[in-house]
Amino acid sequence: MVLVLPTLFHVALLATTAPFTPTNAGGSTYVISITGPWLEPTCQEYNSQVLGLEEILNVFEDEATCDDGISTTHAFTTGQIAITETGIAAFVDGGGYAFDGEGIDAFSRHDYLATIDFDSEVDRRVRIDWSLYASGLGSVLTTVKRLGNIGGPNDPSQPIFDLAVNAYIDPIWDADVFVRRLPAGRWRCTIMSTHQSHSGQKGFEVGVAQLEHTVTVVPLGDVDGNGEVNTTDLLAVIGAWGACYDCLEDLDGDGQVGVSDVLQVIADW
Repeated sequence: MVLVLPTLFHVALLATTAPFTPTNAGGSTYVISITGPWLEPTCQEYNSQVLGLEEILNVFEDEATCDDGISTTHAFTTGQIAITETGIAAFVDGGGYAFDGEGIDAFSRHDYLATIDFDSEVDRRVRIDWSLYASGLGSVLTTVKRLGNIGGPNDPSQPIFDLAVNAYIDPIWDADVFVRRLPAGRWRCTIMSTHQSHSGQKGFEVGVAQLEHTVTVVPLGDVDGNGEVNTTDLLAVIGAWGACYDCLEDLDGDGQVGVSDVLQVIADW
């Protein structure tokens, strides 16, 4: 049996003129396919890999398949966190299936985890376009977080982007666009996916776990993150005048929307 699972667009680009500089990376993958009784399987394939900076910056993929003539099972995973000319592009595509023919158990699973640390030398504003999908018993997660304790040893930095989707049989899909401040410093992007497929559990024979997101640098004065600085951005700043904690109109992040923010919009016009 051949099963075609949905796939996501991904980017395989490492640019020397990118706004972010990768400094460190780590992660791992695991795939397993089993048919037959657990204690005496008729087929068992599995593989695990440790991922470093090179494997994460480039597309890495792995799979495991079993077909004993009665049952068939398959697990696969592929992913990447790429530093691009405009920021970051990340994706994970994983899943699998498990079908039995005569009551013989079949099972598959994949795990993908990748993190990359990168430096931003100046304060930036970014637009994050994201999409997450999972079905069966699949899960995906992604975060973008500044490293270190910003306000002292008891004040760790909070993620500017932190999303997860966990499916239980029925498909779950979510997508949106966020605009966030990304102050100068060292940051970490993390992506993760996992699934389990089991022939003996109705609704869990097929599992899918996918995500993609892009982190695109836009001008600091671009309040709405649409790539242009114009009257709309200026009016947004004026409309939010005064104290404004962690709002988009506070372009310099000082907790106040004021003259400095207006000047930033004008400078980037």
